[in-house]
Amino acid sequence: MKLLFLILGFQALFTSDLKEVEQSIFENTLIIILNSAYCGDCLDIIEKSSYLWKEKLNTIIITKSIKKEKSAQALAFELKKKVKYDEIVFVESLPRNFLSNIKFRDSEISNSPSIIIRFQEKEVLLMFDDIFTKNYTSKSVSEAIKMKLMELDVIK
Repeated sequence: MKLLFLILGFQALFTSDLKEVEQSIFENTLIIILNSAYCGDCLDIIEKSSYLWKEKLNTIIITKSIKKEKSAQALAFELKKKVKYDEIVFVESLPRNFLSNIKFRDSEISNSPSIIIRFQEKEVLLMFDDIFTKNYTSKSVSEAIKMKLMELDVIK
């Protein structure tokens, strides 16, 4: 029964255009955008900082997947091992365009993970280079995210 629910959920969230996704799911969320070749260690570091927003924000993953149900399921299960998310949205990608950038609203995400924080109709984008500076540590990443959460009044 749970597997059927997951399959139906994936089909509902599969989209080729993020503008089609209902905007209400993006309210009060921290969105982690993962392009095809994302930094797995970086994702682990972001997950370690999740205590900062878990109480007030949902976590959504936006990632690419070739429009095949089995590849989407496999990717979702792999990501669930790395990061606890509330929802996952797949951006359809043709095999020959799989390494192209993800476009979200007016931004083009090339390096990932990148983060969008949306809280009470305010929004901020943290590009990969904003989060992962040249000599980044878990603490520096946590501080970068914390500063943006404070800027949006998510935390004090």
